[in-house]
Amino acid sequence: MASCLSVMVGRSSAFLGVNAIGALLSLNCEGTFYGWALLLLSALITAWFLPRDRRSPK
Repeated sequence: MASCLSVMVGRSSAFLGVNAIGALLSLNCEGTFYGWALLLLSALITAWFLPRDRRSPK
C-alpha cells in the first residue's frame, strides 16, 4: 500500500508539473526559461555551500 501510494503521488505530481510548465510556456515563454535558469543557479549556489562529506575512519 505504501509503495503504491508513493508511485501514485509521484505520477500525479509529474502530471501536474508538466501541465504547469506547458501553461507557463504558452503564457510567457521567455519568463519560463528565466525562472528555470534562476532555479538552476540557486541549486548550484546551495550545493556550493554544502559541507564536504566526511570520510569514515579506517
